[in-house]
Amino acid sequence: MSDEVRTKVFEPFFTTKEIGKGSGLGLSQVLGFAQQSGGGVRIESEVGKGTVVNIYLPRANERVRDATAETAPESTAKSASANILLVDDDNAVREVTAATLRELGYLVWEANGGIAALECLANEPDVNLMIIDYAMPGMSGADLARRVANRWPTIPVLFITGFADRDGLAGVGESHIVGKPFVNGELAEKVRAVLKEG
Repeated sequence: MSDEVRTKVFEPFFTTKEIGKGSGLGLSQVLGFAQQSGGGVRIESEVGKGTVVNIYLPRANERVRDATAETAPESTAKSASANILLVDDDNAVREVTAATLRELGYLVWEANGGIAALECLANEPDVNLMIIDYAMPGMSGADLARRVANRWPTIPVLFITGFADRDGLAGVGESHIVGKPFVNGELAEKVRAVLKEG
């Protein structure tokens, strides 16, 4: 790959494939997994010859525990700077976005659609911010935001959307919209700004 491509390969949604042929989340997820595990990633690439991706993970000195029933540690919840409910029907996109938010120090709940989000709010009312994908099947992001505003009017909303959906968000200020594909810096900046407003 070229030097220009190489500098962007870990950005969420960056891809050299045609529209509809790939999400650009593969290497972003690899880097996120490696960093969460205390490791890293190195790329060796030469145009016309190929690319090698090396993943470095620390050696575990303890036996692996069954964490399937564990919830977020209490210390994590106490140290989180805000509680965010992330709503996106695309599992891969939601996982990458959630990992990014957690790296920024937020406690994140995930919901795969409007109904799941409303159920989460009913059980976890201490939500400081909702980040909602605008284009979702069934209940759209706009519909969900309206229902949340009626029942939980103090919870601010940040929309994640593609440019094709901007017409539906005509009344929403740019400070409450993150366009797809986004870079981590933009997401972090807008999350901080919306939380500061509240």
